[in-house]
Amino acid sequence: MQDLRPINRSLFDGIGAAVVLWAMSYLLFPMPYPYSGYDAVLLATSSDLQAPTSARCSCLVIAVIYGVVFIFGWSRRWRPLSLTIVGAAFTTLISTYLFGFQHYDCGVLIAFSLTLMLLCSVLTAERRALVFYMLALLLCMQAIVAVVLYYFPGFSNQKPFQTPGFGLRASAFFLGPNPLYPIVVLGATIALAREIIVVITLRKEKRVQTSFNVVDVLWRVMLSACLMATILTYSRAAWIAIAFVSVAVGSWGVTIIGKDRWFQNIHSLRFCLYIGLGIGLAIGSGFVRTHGNLPIPRHDRAVAGRVRIWRESVNFLQKEHVAAILFGNGPGAAELLDMGEKQSTDVKNWVLNTLMSYGLLGFAIYACAYIVFVISLIRSFQGHLHNRRNGDLSRQNRMDLEMTLGAMMMSCAVLIMGLFDSPILSTPDRIPATAAYLALAGVAIPRRSASTLRQV
Repeated sequence: MQDLRPINRSLFDGIGAAVVLWAMSYLLFPMPYPYSGYDAVLLATSSDLQAPTSARCSCLVIAVIYGVVFIFGWSRRWRPLSLTIVGAAFTTLISTYLFGFQHYDCGVLIAFSLTLMLLCSVLTAERRALVFYMLALLLCMQAIVAVVLYYFPGFSNQKPFQTPGFGLRASAFFLGPNPLYPIVVLGATIALAREIIVVITLRKEKRVQTSFNVVDVLWRVMLSACLMATILTYSRAAWIAIAFVSVAVGSWGVTIIGKDRWFQNIHSLRFCLYIGLGIGLAIGSGFVRTHGNLPIPRHDRAVAGRVRIWRESVNFLQKEHVAAILFGNGPGAAELLDMGEKQSTDVKNWVLNTLMSYGLLGFAIYACAYIVFVISLIRSFQGHLHNRRNGDLSRQNRMDLEMTLGAMMMSCAVLIMGLFDSPILSTPDRIPATAAYLALAGVAIPRRSASTLRQV
């Protein structure tokens, strides 16, 4: 009798990849065009529906996906990372529905994004690569749209976003730059990380790339578009994150190139440009919003606002009751702060935002998930790099290197942005960035071996 397990596995992979790409396309590009003047998340969250109704439907979808993942692709042994992902999803739902201040759909969509991460982690290598590169393409498309609409706002029905006292800032189809900048930063970090893999591959194969390579050109177009969109958002958190990643990639590339003198003249200029770009963005981030003045609260409206909201957040946490300290107040808890006329929907710091929204329990689970994920990525990257050095020059090995290093760079960038803002896991307008990061991270989650996957 014919074994149906390969057919079932292939069907599961195809459906899983389609679900991830459909969800991300819907979150990142909520077109049809007549709705381009509205915030993407207002459409994605179905905010016109009553929260209990949409919440029940969304929770049912999450439960079905978890069941399918468990049947077709779950590891035989519960890995720490899988446990923390599941724990983070259910902690978010508990904080949202038992203690939630508002934004019920936001909590559901964060849990759904964690579900996409788990779904991506059990796909086969081929499907993972497909999802990774298609998501990278979506991020690039968003960056191109942002740049085009910045210079040609007439293409959209949406009024260009302008910060009072500063001027025009890129926002694409969103209502402002805050939902956009984490998305384009993710795209830029993936493309920058790939530059390292290109050099490692060429150096290992002892060859010089002199021919026209369409794939490399497309990746550098993506890098240019994402960098341009990041700059045009004029978000200092984004500039600082890209500055760190650019300097790290440039320094690493120069170190690799320096080991072979014949290699230096070919690639050293490009990596020196990345270092220069990073230094320029780091310096410019201090003065971009101050009209040349020092970035201190007296001259800088954004810095003054952050200092005030951080102080109010700490005071708020000190007065919380026990249940709120443990489980938080759900997404959007910053609206509970007494900020007067200048009410903020974001705490502007990932640690404070997580403590206020999901409590000590949620913060511990999310922090553990992040730490375990980064450690597993480092080990996986070292393993793939070791295989490369021992003669594994396969295309799959190179894709594994690109995905793991890209996820490592993304995680560093998200952490840096989280020091000055809440790029993910916060308000409804950050759902697209949250879903993009978690889906890309899920693709890069290391797998032990094919034998550890449950086949049905």
